[in-house]
Amino acid sequence: MNEVVKFAQFDQAKLVKSLEASLSEASSEVDPKFGSCVIEAFKQGSQSEVEELLFGKSPKALEEVFEACASNPSA
Repeated sequence: MNEVVKFAQFDQAKLVKSLEASLSEASSEVDPKFGSCVIEAFKQGSQSEVEELLFGKSPKALEEVFEACASNPSA
């Protein structure tokens, strides 16, 4: 295997729970509103959208989420 391109089994709830745990551990480094906004993007995204965020060849999709959350963390 040379690259990851999609989930073999997509468990969105487990992914979100893992992201929440990671952001909770980094709470001193990550603004809680920003973290909640990023988590919400993963909760709302379809499988293909989440795969693009995590495995896309370009970081543009993830950068767009980060920029949106940085400029409007309640979005």
